[in-house]
Amino acid sequence: SKTFFSWDKVNSFHSDSILLNFPLGLIYENFWFQFSHTKSNYLSDVFKVHNNDIPLNDYYTVRILPKNISYAMHDKAVIAFSKSGSGYSGKTTTWDGPWLTCKARDFGYFVVMMDTTDPTISVISGKQNQIASLGTHFIFNMNDNLSGVTSFNAYLDDQWVLLEHDGKTDNITYTVDENVAAGEHLLQIIVADEVGNQKTLNFKFKT
Repeated sequence: SKTFFSWDKVNSFHSDSILLNFPLGLIYENFWFQFSHTKSNYLSDVFKVHNNDIPLNDYYTVRILPKNISYAMHDKAVIAFSKSGSGYSGKTTTWDGPWLTCKARDFGYFVVMMDTTDPTISVISGKQNQIASLGTHFIFNMNDNLSGVTSFNAYLDDQWVLLEHDGKTDNITYTVDENVAAGEHLLQIIVADEVGNQKTLNFKFKT
């Protein structure tokens, strides 16, 4: 379907199971807004919201009415987005009555998915039971398949320690400092995603 959008007005679109609200100043010129949807095996249809070659100046609001989700699984439901229709990533999603809602700054494909998969933590630099010295760096990578990593913490022998985080790669680095006594040590890293899935890595080393 097509709906005419004016650059100097607030625009909106709705169907039975999706509501889209576009604020004033979002678009730079008038255009015919295009929308379609297809059935899916996920928790909603796949909604194609225009096409991603239109630049946007701000965020707009997406609300989707999902298929039946048990109350126990509400916290795992995520609106996922893709510019191309593949390689979806989760949006920060909240419930508004029976609707799921998120903000978006691109046109593309939206669908409701369930995120029940824990994040992963992989060792990039270092080995279990490695003998380390002052200044040794242990590097780990965090990854999440949908909603995204939102928190991480590390504990050395049950005491919280600081990690260096590279936001571009999601690598985290622990550096052995002068506070680490001689002996065997347990570095415990806990990573959580936006919907509460959690992964723990126990990494042992010696000094």
